[in-house]
Amino acid sequence: MTLVCNYYLTYECNMACSFCSIPKHAPESKVQTIKQIESNLRDLKRLGVKVIDFTGGEPLLYPELSDALQAAKQHGFITTVTTNGLLYPKLAHALKGKVDMMRISLHFLPVAKKALAAAKTERQKVMLHFVATNQNVPLLPRISGLAAETRTPVRLAVCFSYFGNPALGEEHFGLISREWLKPFVYADLAQLELSKKGGNQIEMPVCRAASNAITISPDNCLLLPCYHKCREKISLSKGLFNAFNSKKAARFRQMEGKFPFCQGCNVYCYMRSSFHKNPFSKLFWLRLASIAKFGIEWSRPQF
Repeated sequence: MTLVCNYYLTYECNMACSFCSIPKHAPESKVQTIKQIESNLRDLKRLGVKVIDFTGGEPLLYPELSDALQAAKQHGFITTVTTNGLLYPKLAHALKGKVDMMRISLHFLPVAKKALAAAKTERQKVMLHFVATNQNVPLLPRISGLAAETRTPVRLAVCFSYFGNPALGEEHFGLISREWLKPFVYADLAQLELSKKGGNQIEMPVCRAASNAITISPDNCLLLPCYHKCREKISLSKGLFNAFNSKKAARFRQMEGKFPFCQGCNVYCYMRSSFHKNPFSKLFWLRLASIAKFGIEWSRPQF
């Protein structure tokens, strides 16, 4: 069952984080109209999608983000947005009530603090997002302290390792796991385990990027098998439902996680929905434990 849609609204970004593949590897592209988005939302509903992650690039650069979120909420989707926070203080009021989970990057502390202040003014619950690299892992205790001080949950993510970034050192996974025990701190233990074991293995693949997730590009195409290693773009001019159920898309689903370029991948955008696939896997139970921990942290009063 398809669980999530990774909806790329734009590839543009007003920052350049060293660990991010966007916009360094992203092609130039047009952006969709709100009419195209509404058409895709109807088909996403038919396909059983529950969660839409409006992403980029920097999604707050998309001029009709508020309308897109409003349309998604009207269709009953859970909405998430991940932002670097630079534009959030200006747009916080317009986005209020339309985002179920607003994630703010914690890599530019002054920017994050201004975004948190704006969220507090609007009483919009937010979550901090911190990508752990070999360089910044020693900062994790301070990050956990900031989360507790501001009563804002923080998600500790692992840097994607196959864009030229070095894989996270084995000694660092223990530190993340220990921070996971603290209040207001969350990490997906399944992602930690997968990354520690070297990512997806094509002989016994974990990834279900083409079946458990739907990835849409700014120029209104279905990306297969995923954004990060796209090998096929199917135009959605004849509808997302038809594109997803096409023979071409079916061939990619048969090979998901098995392509040579899938070896070692730990990109969480696709793994998070893939971990649910096999209840006999350790990753399945680690994911469930992580969801339970997230529920505890997200339920804590923020204001």
